Amino acid sequence: MVDHLRDRPGRGAWIHNDSTCLENALKKGAFNRAFRTRVNATELTLDSLPVIKA
Repeated sequence: MVDHLRDRPGRGAWIHNDSTCLENALKKGAFNRAFRTRVNATELTLDSLPVIKA
């Protein structure tokens, strides 16, 4: 879930709104490190993320 206000509780993973950045994060296993567990994010796309609007 995208948190534009940056006020949602819990642990998050910060990523730029850029498909290249998302691809690099997936290749490097960044989500696994950020959440400290195995994450299956292979079908994740920027368009598939829910957005919280201000």
